Amino acid sequence: MSIIIEVAFLFIIAVVPLLLYAGLKKIVNPVPVVLPVIIAGIVLIPLDFITQELFTLDLIRMERGDVALLSNAYFALVILFGAMAVVTAFAFLERKMAQRHWIAMAPAALAGAVCTGISLIIETTAEGPWPHYSLRLPVFIGVFMDYIIAVFHLGDVVYGHGSQVYNLILYAGLFLEVFIVSVLVYALTCFPWPRENPRKDQ
Repeated sequence: MSIIIEVAFLFIIAVVPLLLYAGLKKIVNPVPVVLPVIIAGIVLIPLDFITQELFTLDLIRMERGDVALLSNAYFALVILFGAMAVVTAFAFLERKMAQRHWIAMAPAALAGAVCTGISLIIETTAEGPWPHYSLRLPVFIGVFMDYIIAVFHLGDVVYGHGSQVYNLILYAGLFLEVFIVSVLVYALTCFPWPRENPRKDQ
C-alpha cells in the first residue's frame, strides 16, 4: 500500500507543473515568465504563515486535527510553489527547446522535488537558531545566501529561532534553486535536438 502511495505522490509531483502550464496557456499564450513568478509570490504568503505556525508554535497545545490540516496544506503549497519554479523555467526556455519539450517537465519536476525535500528535512532544536542555508539549499544557492548574510552581518536577524525573515529567504532561495535545476534539466533533455518545423508563435 505504501508503494502505491509513493508512486501516486511522484505522479502528482510530475504532473502538477504540466497541468499548471496548460492552464496558464489557456489564459495567455505564450505564457510570460513573470506570470508564474507572481503566482508563486502569492502562494508564498499562506506558505510562510503556515510554516510559522508549524515550526515556531508549541504543537502540543494544538489539536491533532489542526496539526494534520496545517501539515497537509503545507505540503500542498510547497508542491505548488516548486511547480511554479518549474513552470517559470519552462516559460523562460520554451521557444528555444526542441519539439515535445513538454515531456521534460516531469524529470524537471522530480529534480525540483528532490531539492525541495532536502530543504525540508533539516531540523532545528526547539530553542536553537535556524540552520544555515548552505545545509538546506545544496545547489550553491545556499552558500551564496549565507555569504551575503555574513557580509552584511545579518546572522542574528536571519538565523534567530522564530525569525520572520528566515523562511521568506529560504523559499526565495528554493524557488531560484528549482528554477536553475529545471533549466539544466531542460538543457540536457531538449537542447541537443533541433526543433522540427519551428513556428514564430511557439
